[in-house]
Amino acid sequence: MGNKDISFKELLKEIAKDLSIYLFNLEITDEIELIDKEFSRIETREADLVVKHKNQIIHIEIQNDNDKTMHLRMMRYLNDIMFLYEDYEILQYVIYIGKSRCLMKDKIDNRNIKFRYNLIDMKKIDCEKFLNADKAEMVILAVLCDFGNKDKQEIINKILIRLKELSENEHIFRRNLEILTIFSSNRNLEDNVEKGVEMLRNIDIKK
Repeated sequence: MGNKDISFKELLKEIAKDLSIYLFNLEITDEIELIDKEFSRIETREADLVVKHKNQIIHIEIQNDNDKTMHLRMMRYLNDIMFLYEDYEILQYVIYIGKSRCLMKDKIDNRNIKFRYNLIDMKKIDCEKFLNADKAEMVILAVLCDFGNKDKQEIINKILIRLKELSENEHIFRRNLEILTIFSSNRNLEDNVEKGVEMLRNIDIKK
């Protein structure tokens, strides 16, 4: 498992509710409950995140690489979840954060089986969706999104300034910076992050 997978999965538990609202466009009114179960049968693998909200089960997977069997894996997870939560509405999402073009199938459509899950390619999401979030963990996700015609360094600087504002102390800021740096390599923005950190350092010196 790569550093990006681990870092994103750490974030998932902290921002599952926010992701459901801002990225999946779900109406989440109450707190969500983490379902700490291993949904596996044929292969030893835990689902990245499965949470419960009212009569809904929300299943989220993170992919840093294309997986040609993703549609089959998601159907297997659906089957396993349904064994425990048959009467719930089950919503499945795969968030693709990889560097290369997303090539995964998001459905099975043949004579006997009709199945689809929600596949979200972060490169197609406008970075503004996360830049003004009120949680540092959400702001970090902006680095994986579409900058459009905006200046890369300007966006990275804004992300870093927001992280500084939202981090309770220097230790938390350094932890958030580490995750941001890991994710930035998926967009070839490591140098921009380094320049942005230097910009923050100069601001602190002036203060």
